[in-house]
Formats: sequence, structure tokens, C-alpha cells
Amino acid sequence: MAKLSSKYSGVWFYGLAGSGKTFAAKIVSTIIRNPFLIDGDEVRRLISFDLDYTPEDRKIQLQRVLGLAELAIKNAKYPIISTVSMNSEIVGQCQVLNLEVIQVLRPYEQRLSARKMLYTDTKNVVGKDITQEKLTTKKISNDGSDEFKKLVLLNVK
Repeated sequence: MAKLSSKYSGVWFYGLAGSGKTFAAKIVSTIIRNPFLIDGDEVRRLISFDLDYTPEDRKIQLQRVLGLAELAIKNAKYPIISTVSMNSEIVGQCQVLNLEVIQVLRPYEQRLSARKMLYTDTKNVVGKDITQEKLTTKKISNDGSDEFKKLVLLNVK
């Protein structure tokens, strides 16, 4: 399959743990020219290890991820980003960089079975005790079927 160009400089998937953000990113990486994957969990492990999971630290994390995306764009790469949280300030900066921002939604029961960790005794978890800001970004639903892959491809081309 030929690699595609996109009308956007990159794409940013966000959503709760287990929603399918990383899966969506991997789908896009197989069809787009010059992909550069930026996984929020990896950024936290390798760069943002000094941060906690408070709302303030999550804002700093998003700013760092955005900086990596900008570096990727400046180096002729197509950043494909996945993070749990998102805010209106970062969405605005994504518009300046021509990054498509897409929220990945998935039913709770399916997210529960897909999550790596259950967050039962943890504080500062988006969707548990941190409320996700209501944003007017594109939304796609992951029902666990092949339709999700089609939705991802349809929304990135």
C-alpha cells in the first residue's frame, strides 16, 4: 500500500485509558508518509519523569508533547500523538501547527478490559477524579470492531 499524505501536519488522539488511542496511532503510522509516533506514556517515562499526575503537571506534560510534535514537523515528519488528557489551550496551539485533534471514545466495559492498569487506588486519574475538559474536537468511537480502523483512516486522510 502506498503511503498517503494528509491535509494536516499531524494528528493527536486523546481519550481515556483503554480507549484505543495508541491503536489508532499505530493504524495511522502504517498509511502515512514520514510518521513519527509520540506516545504520552513514553514521553512521561523518558522525558516527564519529574512530573506527577496532578492537573497542573498534566498541563506541563501536554506542553512538552506539543513541543515534540513541533520538532517533528520542523524535521519533515508527521507526528502521530496519543495522550489521555487534552485542554483548549493545546487544541488552539494544535490549530496553529495544523494538527488534527481527535478524541477517541470507547464504552466503559470495553475500556476496562483493554486497560493496562486499573487505577483503583490512584489519585489524579482523568475520568476518575479529574474531569476532562469539554472540547469541540472531532470524536470517533471505538466499538472494538474493524469499523474503528475504518473510522481512523477516514478521519486522517
